[in-house]
Amino acid sequence: MPGDVLHWRSPSHNANHMCIECHSTDFQKNYDPIKNTFQSTWTEIGVGCESCHGPGSNHLAWAKNPSDTLYQNKGWDIALTSGSPALWKPQTTTAIPTRTEPSNTTQIERCAQCHSRRSRIDTRNDKEKFLDAFMPTLLDETLYFPDGQIQDEVYEYGSFLQSKMAMHGVTCSNCHNPHSDKIKIAGNGLCLQCHSAEHDAPQHTMHATGTQGSFCVDCHMPTRTYMTVDARRDHSFRIPRPDLSATLNTPNACTNCHTNKTNAWATEAIEKHAGTAWKTPHYGSVIAQARLGKPTAYDALVQLIQDKTQASIVRATALGLLSRFPTRNALNLIQQALRDPDDLIRLGALRATEILPPEQQSVLLPLLDDAVRAVRIEAARQLAGNTITQGNTRFNKARQEYIDSQTIDADRAAALTNLAGLAIREQRMQEAEKLLLTAIEREPYYIPASINLADLYRMLKQETDAERVLKNAMQRVPGNADLMVSYALWLVRSGNINEAVKQLKLATPHSDDPHLLYLYALALNQLGKSDEAFAVLDKAAALPVYNRDVQLARLYMALDSKQYERAETYLQAWQLLDPQDPAVLEITRKR
Repeated sequence: MPGDVLHWRSPSHNANHMCIECHSTDFQKNYDPIKNTFQSTWTEIGVGCESCHGPGSNHLAWAKNPSDTLYQNKGWDIALTSGSPALWKPQTTTAIPTRTEPSNTTQIERCAQCHSRRSRIDTRNDKEKFLDAFMPTLLDETLYFPDGQIQDEVYEYGSFLQSKMAMHGVTCSNCHNPHSDKIKIAGNGLCLQCHSAEHDAPQHTMHATGTQGSFCVDCHMPTRTYMTVDARRDHSFRIPRPDLSATLNTPNACTNCHTNKTNAWATEAIEKHAGTAWKTPHYGSVIAQARLGKPTAYDALVQLIQDKTQASIVRATALGLLSRFPTRNALNLIQQALRDPDDLIRLGALRATEILPPEQQSVLLPLLDDAVRAVRIEAARQLAGNTITQGNTRFNKARQEYIDSQTIDADRAAALTNLAGLAIREQRMQEAEKLLLTAIEREPYYIPASINLADLYRMLKQETDAERVLKNAMQRVPGNADLMVSYALWLVRSGNINEAVKQLKLATPHSDDPHLLYLYALALNQLGKSDEAFAVLDKAAALPVYNRDVQLARLYMALDSKQYERAETYLQAWQLLDPQDPAVLEITRKR
């Protein structure tokens, strides 16, 4: 239905934002934010030559006189040639051949324009460097499983970068014909261009030749289906790990096919065939624990970041997860990563700097001159509002680049909300209010815009306006926990604790969000319902996700109520979880 938020004509899924950019050549949105209209243009529908190779005028000139030495690369601006399989030298001692000539990463970055989960940050289509035109996602939660397998529709770039093939110089055209949209060789012959023939035998595949499971892609490139009909292969070329599936709840090729079997069965079957050498430590275990905020994951996370044998996107993701450990002193590690020659590593390090207080943000200043646009604008976004940027022309330039990058998607509530966030940091409150009101008008179901507007009114001490915004949003999106929590906090500020507790109770049934339970417990305790508050906090503490506030609250609530035995129990439990927490060390010292 056209009124549905997910209808293709809605702001969330209109073609100007979701489709045409990759399914046409030289698409320009040409959005007018004043009139809220599009005057979109394109050269042709479909992926034409210029989509990949850049402007074609010089190529046409070359075609008229191919012997003319004036034009390099047949007149194309962007050279995508990566060589042929002949550039690969087989190794007798390993299944991994070596490349005899340097690879051309330009091709991968060009393909990534459409074959990645990303947002556009520059309207020009002639950028050779991917990060000059796009802001990519890393191996983010809900998009990728903790072991890096594709979860949401992320296309191929993020998974391929994890692979040993990408790390050793394989490019897209080694396997794919970009002009026919076909693979170069059918069946296992494609992989056997480089890998030895023994990998095409039942002794390796554990399946009879020609049957399902005997093809390389069945085990090393399992599919995940999107939109019911679109089966996408995972391009990380991984070894099936049913043992990890048992602990991380991730898929694997074995039980994807043998749906009536268990992960334990699959693990045992592989061990009988290949021993246990394949069960090597995997970054998925570290990332899974870090996503849960487990304090014990910190040291392993640091080791992963420093392990240069791992793919850059994995290390960058690990760097971003450092922000979940604000009590740890990771400044030196972050500083090193901010100077790393790898673009993705610097981008991941910038995500980690969210935990830095303003007085330590000076480490970001050199990145305002970074070689790639994605890094510059992220540095500018984080530095916005910091007094150290006053009169800094480099910051002003990068800040404008950030504004330009968001203006590209000014038809979307998310971009308007981002611009409002910048305005709030810089104390331009009226402008922020206008942007957020526009965002709500454009996409009424986009919750962050309403919550941010209510918070803006709180900062301006316009509490009546804040209440109105939240109530209207709850009418549009009934049952949304984030809205109910925001409204509950408004009730607390208004002194109506009883109603706040009712709102939080409505938001918390079967909740696995420890922060939400923490807020509910505080409200209960404020009403003098300490037993109920302790029960809620104990429930939150038992969840897989670690929350420091929960640990602090139940310990100090026990101390404040002179329940010293209970406090001792809580302290011991916390010590097991995080013996190095400053609060734990301080209380232990004072005992």
